[in-house]
Amino acid sequence: MKPIFHLLSLIVFFISYKFYGFMLASEILLLVTVMSFCANWYFFTINILDIINFFLILILSVLTMHIQNIELIKYKMSLFYILLSIGLIYSHLGTNNSFIKILISESRHLNEEIIKKINLAWMIFCVFCAILHAIVASFASDNLLMLFKIFVLTSLMIIFIGSNLIYVQYAKNNKINEKNQN
Repeated sequence: MKPIFHLLSLIVFFISYKFYGFMLASEILLLVTVMSFCANWYFFTINILDIINFFLILILSVLTMHIQNIELIKYKMSLFYILLSIGLIYSHLGTNNSFIKILISESRHLNEEIIKKINLAWMIFCVFCAILHAIVASFASDNLLMLFKIFVLTSLMIIFIGSNLIYVQYAKNNKINEKNQN
């Protein structure tokens, strides 16, 4: 049920963008996200990803409404991916707990080497998305950029998360098998 609330926000944003433009769609997204977060809080348990998602949409929507310059707004997602990759690099090099370790509920079953590999993969993925988004933002129309963000980046994210889940399950099973053999 929770994913339906997240999907609803995306659908409402896309429909609002088509009929009312980017600025009003951002305001509507903010409203729907706040309502969705409150509903999730009331009916379900909130996890760290829900909180991060809520604050990212909150910050990016408010930033969009404040800037109101479509050229700067075009590159906002590239900046987001760069900042995310910098945060991952910092957590990878500068702290004992990587951000990915906090997010992966299965991390207690994984050794540090596997977590570092996943963290590195996320850093590379975020840099790749930032570059890809900047290229599309530079050369595509506003409508094509919006479709790219909604369908291509979302699809890439789903595929990447799925591959991470498969890798975590594989690593977890191999660790269990190694324990059983010893």
